[in-house]
Amino acid sequence: MAPSLISRFFSSRFLSPYYLLNAILIGAFVLFRIRDPPAELATVDPMGFTKESQIYFCAGLMYVTRALSAPTLDVYLSSVLLFTRVAIIVVLFFMSPALAAVFVILFTFVGLVFPQPRATTPAAVSVLNRVSFAERVTRNKHKTITVVWLHAPWSPRCTGLAPLLNRLVAAYDHPRLRWAKLDASVWTDVAADLDVSTAATSQQLPTVVVFSQGKELARLPTLGRDGGKLEGLKMTYASLVEGLGLDERLRVAEAWEEEARNKLSKAQAREAKKQK
Repeated sequence: MAPSLISRFFSSRFLSPYYLLNAILIGAFVLFRIRDPPAELATVDPMGFTKESQIYFCAGLMYVTRALSAPTLDVYLSSVLLFTRVAIIVVLFFMSPALAAVFVILFTFVGLVFPQPRATTPAAVSVLNRVSFAERVTRNKHKTITVVWLHAPWSPRCTGLAPLLNRLVAAYDHPRLRWAKLDASVWTDVAADLDVSTAATSQQLPTVVVFSQGKELARLPTLGRDGGKLEGLKMTYASLVEGLGLDERLRVAEAWEEEARNKLSKAQAREAKKQK
């Protein structure tokens, strides 16, 4: 077990170049700060705080705020790194504008070349295209429920919320409650049919839609009555479970499975009688 845990730790997405390089840059800033503290930020206000400590306090306050509102660890770490970078650049500007410019370039380079890694999609989640979406979802008349996660790889919101999908699949996976993903940026026609915008400014990604026997049962975020206003944009594990009615969907799936087993048992009993 121990080697497995160690291998899982070192293969974790949180040890990817994105996080490691950001950590190295933050460590380099600390060394520069110790060697050449910014004299202009050492001024003490009437409350006894320096300007530099105020910058760090604001960043720390944002850390706490995001810790209370971030739906996943990925979203939280993304916010923490953003606030940390801003604080570092501000402090470096007072130390050396040239050094601040170098760090801006390095942070930008890391973000472009080594983007924040995504959570691995569970094996239970099917990847759909236009054809398989029609076959398994819209034309599927069997007693099954399919939850489709429409996403776009370029969307930081989709990347940050991906771990929610993993948690939901682990909790609600069932032979008659199936999970699937569809890249809305590739299959734009499918997204358009579902009234999901794939524009760069879209707030509809990711969109999670529940289907059963070819009909849509629920979705988040939901479209407003006027067709434009969006509601239910805040996605958390609890809001998805409640908004999509997953507890009830699971009970229905279990009832269907029990019904199928009973029918199979009766058919087998009839066949056994015939053979006698």
